[in-house]
Amino acid sequence: MAVCVIIYHENEPGPPSWGNGHTTIGIFADALNSDHFIYSMNVKFSVTTPDPHALLLLDVHPDFIKLYNLETKNIYELGTEKHEAYFEARGLDQPKNCSLQLLLFWTLFDQNDYDHQVTVSLECVYFDGASYRKVSMQISLEVLTG
Repeated sequence: MAVCVIIYHENEPGPPSWGNGHTTIGIFADALNSDHFIYSMNVKFSVTTPDPHALLLLDVHPDFIKLYNLETKNIYELGTEKHEAYFEARGLDQPKNCSLQLLLFWTLFDQNDYDHQVTVSLECVYFDGASYRKVSMQISLEVLTG
């Protein structure tokens, strides 16, 4: 999985900033299992510290979700300090490989005087011939006042 900060906008009018700052984040994940099949790939976006000054918005427009050998199962597009945003996908026809690409907007509502942290978690479930196994990884991103 790769998490790429694409751009940061300061005091951007209109959504997704509404006059504040926001960061556009790209998520790129690939899975390959040459012996068995990929069952699912799920991505969760969590504000990991209590942060009333931030909001996560998963872009659900079809132009910004790219799936290969996967189909969308569930999406919760708004992440706050009380609820994580997530994207869940299932494999199509027991694929040996699959990938997904997503865009996330991380809007910051403070005056650059508050530290922020978000954790992006990827969970890939595959079938090994006898049972379902899970591989997971987390990447943390921070914006510090510093």
